[in-house]
Amino acid sequence: MTDFRYALVESDETEIARQNALLRELELPIAMLVHSGGKSLHAIVRVDANSLPQYKERVNHIYDVCLKNGLEVDRQNKNPSRLSRLPGIMRQGNKQFIVDENIGKATYEEWEEWIEAVNDDLPDPRKLVRGLGEYA
Repeated sequence: MTDFRYALVESDETEIARQNALLRELELPIAMLVHSGGKSLHAIVRVDANSLPQYKERVNHIYDVCLKNGLEVDRQNKNPSRLSRLPGIMRQGNKQFIVDENIGKATYEEWEEWIEAVNDDLPDPRKLVRGLGEYA
């Protein structure tokens, strides 16, 4: 692997309309948004990392922001060679198709600056629930 340009953001746990809304609200630098033909959208997100360590750092940051905002991301998709669905091809009787292109911020850097500016510094709600023990 010599280029670390894109990451795959996918969630099988969240309803498709909500996935779409959250991905757009988060203004991720999405090059292409593809309907998987199943129960998820595949967001091909620009990361344009210079190295594998920087790629991992950026992908983890994207996934953490998604989770913090209610989008449960499949973290098994974080390797740089992960493939997405192919638009126009049938999958289990359903057509995979492009939903949108070039949405959100133009670059990872622009997105990172924007997301940090709107960061509300609220704690992770999952940690709060764990701390409530039997009261949760």
